[in-house]
Amino acid sequence: RSSAMGALALPGEPPLALISTCCGASTFAYDFTKVLMEAAGVPLIQTEKELNKKQPMRTALESLNLTADISVPEGLAALYQESRRRSKYLLFVGEARNDRWLSYLQPEFTASLAQLRARTVLLYRNPLDLFLCRVNDCFEHSGVAEPVFRNGTRSRLCFARRKAREPQLVRILDFAKVEEQLHRDAFKMHTGLNEYLLAHGLGEDHAIPMFAVEELAAFEYEETAGALTDLAINQWRLLLNTFGVTLRPQAIQTEMQRVVSRMGPRVDVPYSDRLWLESDNAAYVAGVKRLVDRFGYRRPSENATLLDWSGAHSSWEEQSLS
Repeated sequence: RSSAMGALALPGEPPLALISTCCGASTFAYDFTKVLMEAAGVPLIQTEKELNKKQPMRTALESLNLTADISVPEGLAALYQESRRRSKYLLFVGEARNDRWLSYLQPEFTASLAQLRARTVLLYRNPLDLFLCRVNDCFEHSGVAEPVFRNGTRSRLCFARRKAREPQLVRILDFAKVEEQLHRDAFKMHTGLNEYLLAHGLGEDHAIPMFAVEELAAFEYEETAGALTDLAINQWRLLLNTFGVTLRPQAIQTEMQRVVSRMGPRVDVPYSDRLWLESDNAAYVAGVKRLVDRFGYRRPSENATLLDWSGAHSSWEEQSLS
């Protein structure tokens, strides 16, 4: 293990903030950041994940025997002071959740982050994968796409789909509007959210480090460490450096191997396992192919494919709902 902590010097260090979008795999990023912080010998105060929302903030305050009946910014300040008192660091995720994406990152919340000099990184995800997740979870996109079962029947499972036995797919209702949405989403992730945070005083030298979740999670797709693991190690080193933490590559890889050994390697299933197919409608099939060609992403590997309607992938019949 390495305890080289860069610029960190307890007590009094600022909070460490991961800013993400809903369906942005923020739970994975938050959990693995904690794992690597522990490996680096960084003591963290135990709190809930999404401290920019009232209930997680209340739970976090109550778990530390602090007054819970206060606003989110006041709660954040209280948690920060408690972390200083305990000589620990405060790490959390702030999620931008709905169609505007910034509604849960209210100005008073981001202003309080700036006041506390929070070290902030921005996480982003491929816009098509993000879109499919948000449709399936019933967050938005009514009228342009909808979640359905394999037989085309409308699904209203939303979050419960993750525990359902029958796969849930996304049926596109308006390809032109979906493409417009994906272009807007990409802009929001790469420019809009970044500019919003900078405008509220976050970021050093007028820049906020940005990390693709696909690259941070790349190691999960290799049983034996290779190029994807090397990519993930490099990205995690950069993210940790933003927080002032240094950890040797071998130590990072060790923690990655523990995850893969425990969970098994993940597989990038083709989009045909997630998009509903109207096979007798040539225009619909062409629309799906165009959408995936323009916006799809799969990690490079010998088995990676964007679309496969040959029936070779059993996950079309038994889809993973993670």
